[in-house]
Amino acid sequence: MDKPAIDSIEGKKIRDFITLKPYDGVYSLEGLSQENIIQSYIFTDESTHNFTTLFQELAKEPGTERRSFILSGDRGVGKTHSLAVIREVLQHPDTGRLIQSPAIQQAIARLNRKHFVVEIHCQPSQEESLKELFYRAFAESYRKACHDELPPMEHWLELEDSDEQIRFICDFIPEGQEMLILLDDISEKLLAYRNVTRITGDLEFVLTIALATSMYPVFMVATFFDHLLNPPAFNSRYQNIHQKIVEYQLPGAFIIQHITKRNVLDLANRNIIIKTDQQRRQLLEIYRHLAKAVPYFRHDQQLFLDLYPVHPVVFQVSFYLHRYIKNFSLLPFIYSTANKILGYRCSALATIDLVFDLLYHEFKKVPELQIALQSFETIQKDTIPNLPVGQRLLARLVLKAVFLLSITEECRPTIENVIDALLLSDYQNKPVTPDDIAQILLFFEEQAPQCLRKIQQEEGLEFQLVTIDHTSLDYVIHEVLKEDANLDEKIQRLIYQKAIQVLPGMNLTRENYTQPVSSEPLTIIWRGTTRRGIAGWADRYEQLHVTPLKLRSQSLLQELADKTDTEDWCDTFPEGLPKPHGAGETGAAYGAAKVYDWQLWILSPHHEKWPLKTIRELVIQYPQLLILQPGQLTPEEIQRFAVASVLSSEEHRYRFFDMEEEYQNRLRAVDEDIRAILQKKYFADGILHYNQTSQCLADGCPEPDQLHPFLKQLLVEVYDEYFPLHPKFELVDAAEKSRSQAAEIFLRKDIDRPEGREFAEKVLLPLHLVKKAGSTYRFEPESDNFLESQFIAEVIFLIGSYPQITFPLAFFYKSFANSPYGLNQSLVDIILIALVAAGKIKIFQSNKADLDVLNRMSLSGEFDLTYFDSVQAIEEKVLPLPELLQWGYILCNTQIEATGGITQSRKHLKNLLPEWLDFERCNSLEQMLQQIPNEMVTTLLWRELQSCHRNAKAIENIVENIVNQQYNLDDGLAVLARTFSNNLKAFQSVLKEIGNIRDFLQWMPAFQETKSYILTSDKTGDQAIENLRLELSNFFERPTKLIDAGRRAYYQEKYQLFKQAYTQHYLAVHDRHLNGLTDKSELALLMKTEWWKNLPRLARVITINSYSVKSLYRMMAMLQERECDFPTAAVLERSPRCLCGFRMNSSTNVEALINRIIDTVERLKVEYQTFFSTYRKMVIRELQKISSVEDSVAREVVNCINGNLDVPISLDALKLVSFILKRKIRVVSLQSLSGEAVDRAMPRDEFIQNMSRTLKELEESRELYFMLEGEL
Repeated sequence: MDKPAIDSIEGKKIRDFITLKPYDGVYSLEGLSQENIIQSYIFTDESTHNFTTLFQELAKEPGTERRSFILSGDRGVGKTHSLAVIREVLQHPDTGRLIQSPAIQQAIARLNRKHFVVEIHCQPSQEESLKELFYRAFAESYRKACHDELPPMEHWLELEDSDEQIRFICDFIPEGQEMLILLDDISEKLLAYRNVTRITGDLEFVLTIALATSMYPVFMVATFFDHLLNPPAFNSRYQNIHQKIVEYQLPGAFIIQHITKRNVLDLANRNIIIKTDQQRRQLLEIYRHLAKAVPYFRHDQQLFLDLYPVHPVVFQVSFYLHRYIKNFSLLPFIYSTANKILGYRCSALATIDLVFDLLYHEFKKVPELQIALQSFETIQKDTIPNLPVGQRLLARLVLKAVFLLSITEECRPTIENVIDALLLSDYQNKPVTPDDIAQILLFFEEQAPQCLRKIQQEEGLEFQLVTIDHTSLDYVIHEVLKEDANLDEKIQRLIYQKAIQVLPGMNLTRENYTQPVSSEPLTIIWRGTTRRGIAGWADRYEQLHVTPLKLRSQSLLQELADKTDTEDWCDTFPEGLPKPHGAGETGAAYGAAKVYDWQLWILSPHHEKWPLKTIRELVIQYPQLLILQPGQLTPEEIQRFAVASVLSSEEHRYRFFDMEEEYQNRLRAVDEDIRAILQKKYFADGILHYNQTSQCLADGCPEPDQLHPFLKQLLVEVYDEYFPLHPKFELVDAAEKSRSQAAEIFLRKDIDRPEGREFAEKVLLPLHLVKKAGSTYRFEPESDNFLESQFIAEVIFLIGSYPQITFPLAFFYKSFANSPYGLNQSLVDIILIALVAAGKIKIFQSNKADLDVLNRMSLSGEFDLTYFDSVQAIEEKVLPLPELLQWGYILCNTQIEATGGITQSRKHLKNLLPEWLDFERCNSLEQMLQQIPNEMVTTLLWRELQSCHRNAKAIENIVENIVNQQYNLDDGLAVLARTFSNNLKAFQSVLKEIGNIRDFLQWMPAFQETKSYILTSDKTGDQAIENLRLELSNFFERPTKLIDAGRRAYYQEKYQLFKQAYTQHYLAVHDRHLNGLTDKSELALLMKTEWWKNLPRLARVITINSYSVKSLYRMMAMLQERECDFPTAAVLERSPRCLCGFRMNSSTNVEALINRIIDTVERLKVEYQTFFSTYRKMVIRELQKISSVEDSVAREVVNCINGNLDVPISLDALKLVSFILKRKIRVVSLQSLSGEAVDRAMPRDEFIQNMSRTLKELEESRELYFMLEGEL
């Protein structure tokens, strides 16, 4: 690339200036043994200092001034390897001998406790927070070390106070050990976040651990990317995170040690590229030659000498390569690169194009570099071939340099840097000038603007290859628009999401785009009734929820009743109405498809225009349908929506991360723009089609907030036209939830309560179902007023004309909903209930036609008409007396006497019926129903019970009327038979069902007990037991299955099998964990010692470590919970858990708990002995001054103060010691230091003022000893 100008280096090769030593380090730590991890680590002066400082800090005791540790450095400098060395040394102290550094070995020797290591390896792709990662790593380490499980993570996360969280952690650190948290590569995780809350959450946790280091046995060593602690000016992302790090005061909470690039250079010079002093002097000639021959070669001389034959730019770039290629290691790279060029002339350095060639195939594996590689390959394949042949090789070199300089940060892709990085002095025997390189780069930019951008910076022109991280907002938008195959669908979705904002009150939400209809009904009030509507986005939802309407002079009921031929009548039945069927057939239940009173279809402005003919046909056939047709979007407006869809798409959000401010500004502007477009399309250009009419919204509804009132105005016009015979009600929706109230009024016939009178006046009177009589109202089903009510008359006339026809209940709903009535379902229900109370019709469920019937006798109580589906006229046929008597005897469960005749049978039955009635009243189903727990009631069970209760109540009412002589026996039995359609088999089935229900309800408390036992029992892990649990649990969802006696017996059998197997399993686990706790000899012996007896008294009178004492009490309470002398087998007969509270799935490792108790007690003993030794002389001196002390107490005081705590020490002696100490020791409370409660945050100045005042008081006092009292 250059012509040597100095004779002394003429003809020499690179090998003449260096000795290349084979690199025997590691390329990856995976799979390495403990010894290899340490032996492969090359210690320099810098790393020796770092490790020595770290181990010295670790040797300090918790409770002293010590800080956690941060290792900071660029990517690839060996931070992860350093953590691995720390881990091995602390987990396996004998490996420290492999480190050939006396200073480090001395520091390791001072470590006086074991370390419980928790390793956290961060990745940019991790969704979990750092706190969650820590707990998972902690749980894994705890499982391996202690063979036990930690409590669920949720228990820890629920602790709001950070100090509580730390104490929680410390409770599980193995006794006598310190937790060492090794946190690797948190920087990449922080840089990957796009949510500030997540960044601050992780930093807050790091700070919590750092602050805990001085007080608790917890220590952290974390690695940080140096640019986060010392951010460069050119990267705002680094600066933003650095600002958060400073806000959380991390630099002050940690000792920060750096692994510098200098350290890497030292390693390379000492272990890979060896140069003698003479060779270094000769290299100076090469350096001066390159500085003269190559424009812009202005690197530090010492850096050149250390790196030779690697170009300094390669060294700079290499630290960023680790970001993309995780297994990239600089030292092996330096060795392999230098080895390839040993035979090159001495002035030919390893330049940046060589780096590209070596790593090109690795780059292709990196997702983040795919756009950069596409840009590179496009220029290489499509642009460079258009250059003159003589320039193509140079152009390829330039392109490789631009690629690497574009994906790194410090060395920018300027013309000057490209010339420097490639050592371009001449090309094809001609000097290379900056204009030559500029010409090539400008050609790239002109021919492939989508691949290379020219950027004018303060320092000069940059030619940035288009990458994910470095591109313009407009270009990214342009590229995504070309790439996105689902763009049209996204535009449609965005139009919908924004349209619902400019069309308020339609109850459409962003989330229901897949089925875009109102999440809640829309309502208007018309003639005192609520008309429920639904809005829908017609582009994706074209289902109609309204029925066809046409103007009628007479109702459908009247039209059908006027027909004379039943067969012709069914053939010509109007479309959309459920067809009647003969006896024995079944009809469809109403409500299979949800029907509304009106519907609004909203068309999209980005849609092929609906033919106007189609719209008009629809609104003519469906007058309750309104269609809102907006103006169409122009091509230019569609393009604006396309841009908006790209900017608002989460799928493409990552492509704008490094242009956040520009992105947010554009997004806000675009959002306002498209909302304005949509408001114009709907309210200025929109047309509303309805009921053979089309109206511009601009004329009647120019503003969004006027849309709902405008729709109401139009719908009122439609309803008035199509439903002229609909009554006018004064009380809005009074009929909506009043079916039971109507039934009660119809059965009583007199309205005597104020609320009943209001209901009758506002609802029943407009329907002509009651008659006003003075100040009250009466229900008179045989009066002309009732029978001439248009609604009543039409039903009676129709069903009277066809008494054998079964009408679907939905038939009446839809007929009355049509013109000219327009009644809603609740009003039709009231009309039909009136007809039931009048004895004109019965309502029943088609598949239980004679078992579940709503008639005059069963109308009382709660009922739900949606449970029924059929209507039929009441049959007036009367059975012969012998058959009627058989009904009565079957009811009383007695055979008719064979002798005595009809007269004797009547008398006998009249005597039986009062007995039957007394039994029913004593075993009332109604009382049993009221005692069912709410949690046992399902909809299906309640319907079964209500159906049974209705039938039982109807039978009871009839029998009561016979017994009270309201009916004679013959008439009463006839009413009973007609109630069940003269079907004796159906009557017998009803009686059997009532018996089953009664048995079921009596068994219900036992069922509830078994259900509670199963649901509250512990999971066993035994497949057979869990299969039984699952089978039994299926009955809980469908308790109606257990009404059948056979199924109840099956359930009881399976339950006994479950209970037996569960009991055996529980007993085995219970005994394995709890038996023999008191046999633990070491704890039993300790509890018999005098020290154990002295400890509670000591802790009460003289407190020196309240935390350990409280921990001891807590552990003893846990241990006592684990002791059990209850008769467990007997307890399990009635409860799934022993009275000791033992749970199989949360059993504590008792042996570990006992060991922690013993260790804590022994540690407290040492702490008390140490404490007393400090004040021994002073206490003895003061004791001698007190003459009134008994000798026995004085001896105990001396024993205590000498640390002899294994002899009896009375409470009096301890109080005396406390008295002496308090006279000579000034107890300073934390409250006096802070001036307030210790848990109150206060301003800095106030805190310093309080501290200063207290310290001044202490300075002026005469006490020689001081002790802090209270807890932080």
